[in-house]
Amino acid sequence: CTLDICAGGGCQHQAQASACNDGLPCTDNQCDVSKGCVFVDNCAWGHSCDATAQACLTIGNKALEIVTSDPNYDPKLVPAMDTNPTNAALGRHDLDAQGKTQRTWVVWQSQSCATVVGGAWNITQGAQLRAMALDPQIAAVKAPPTTVNLPQAALWNGSGTVCQAFPTVLKDPQSKERVWLSWLESDPGQSDPAKACVSAGGKGGVLRLARLDGKTANGAVDVAGGVCLSAGNAPSYNALPPAVGLLDGTGLATTSPGLRGLSLLQVVGSPGTVGITSGINLLTGTVEAYTDGSSVNSSPAPIHPVIVDFGTGALPAQRQLGLGVVLNKTVYSLFAAYIKADGSPGAADSWATTDPAVTSVFTGATAVCSLDATVDDAGTLGVVVVTRKGGNDRVELITRTAGGATAVSTVNAPGLASQGPDCRLGVTGARLTATTAGWVTTTFASNNGEALKGSVQVYNAGKMTSFTVPKSPAATTDNANENVNPPQPPTNALAWRGLTQTLMTGSVMSAVLEVVSSANARGIVIWTRVP
Repeated sequence: CTLDICAGGGCQHQAQASACNDGLPCTDNQCDVSKGCVFVDNCAWGHSCDATAQACLTIGNKALEIVTSDPNYDPKLVPAMDTNPTNAALGRHDLDAQGKTQRTWVVWQSQSCATVVGGAWNITQGAQLRAMALDPQIAAVKAPPTTVNLPQAALWNGSGTVCQAFPTVLKDPQSKERVWLSWLESDPGQSDPAKACVSAGGKGGVLRLARLDGKTANGAVDVAGGVCLSAGNAPSYNALPPAVGLLDGTGLATTSPGLRGLSLLQVVGSPGTVGITSGINLLTGTVEAYTDGSSVNSSPAPIHPVIVDFGTGALPAQRQLGLGVVLNKTVYSLFAAYIKADGSPGAADSWATTDPAVTSVFTGATAVCSLDATVDDAGTLGVVVVTRKGGNDRVELITRTAGGATAVSTVNAPGLASQGPDCRLGVTGARLTATTAGWVTTTFASNNGEALKGSVQVYNAGKMTSFTVPKSPAATTDNANENVNPPQPPTNALAWRGLTQTLMTGSVMSAVLEVVSSANARGIVIWTRVP
């Protein structure tokens, strides 16, 4: 791989990297004048180049632990330690305009903020939100990634009891070179509700937004949001946290967290209060528009709502779609309403309650345990729902094309025997990802009789594979304190049971989940493989 020339009375051998090419995008092609062609792995820490997949996979095709609660951990093997890591989130963006390299973000809370006391959720302690960047490295020995601590809002004055909770990573439809991170903050250690920014009923909080891109590092996080939201329409900590959507920006608002708009979908309270809060002003804490779901005469089911963004090519009146599950006496149904491109509430989408294929998913259900949704490149909406029917778990996929054609398919037929309506047992959570080859569904199923431990299954093109992890997958840690009798379905962002949204790059899938060891040490792992 050298260019051999005669100059100055001697031979010179000039390295020509262009002469070396192993055909793998996950290696860096180099020419060593003494060794010849050398192909150096360019994957992130904990990952290696797989020649068959032609992609970076976690080493040994196993899950990689990135944070643990074990105080005796080895920092060479696990880069971070926290008291009780929980509520993870996952995101990815390009590091260059050509999309040749990417950064993967894993976000988590240092510990849970809420515990169950007397059958009700209470915010009793603070938590620090952290983010870890997994970057490509051209090196034989990879340096462990560093952890970014997300800054608190200034109004807390450095209080040690601030709860940073419910992280959500948002894709930016205007750029592939950044993602956004939203979360809620309050200070439960403050006896004054005005200073705590959360009422006795759990309403309030500071909504925060940070831009994560190639320039983000510890001490260099561009973040906005430092004013308590107006109590009337503020999100509730004690009920379900809101689903968050990112609005488009122009000019400075394209990259400024303080100027970029957000939409929220809240499912709280008594019948008629399923609604969309939109036009959040992070600089003033005001809510510019709000609407109740007037067509919904039902109470919310304890399932985390979601917001789907149809992208910049969608009709302005149907830019985003908010989805939730509601309960009218003993009958469950799907709630769907549009959010306009400017963030104002749009019309309710009637197919969710009138299409026979959709209503059949909920007919006869004794419980609804999980909901997730996304959209593919063709504009087809996918919604995955976990229910209990006839004593069995049911995981069903609803698809609706841009033209309005709806179909329903069963993901985990014939279904696993469940533990009645208790959503902490059996198949308890499901996430959905759209790929060019179809839909990929990832589920969490607890062990028989164990609410905190279980396994993860991936359904892709009709085939099912399971996670192989060094520890047992676990439900989100707030459930460890859920000593409620009779058991209630999970609330407070627990519907996905510690399983994050999965990411697909080509045929390779990345997922993050919470795990627990036999000694009850908690951890968070990332697993990158071909499903």
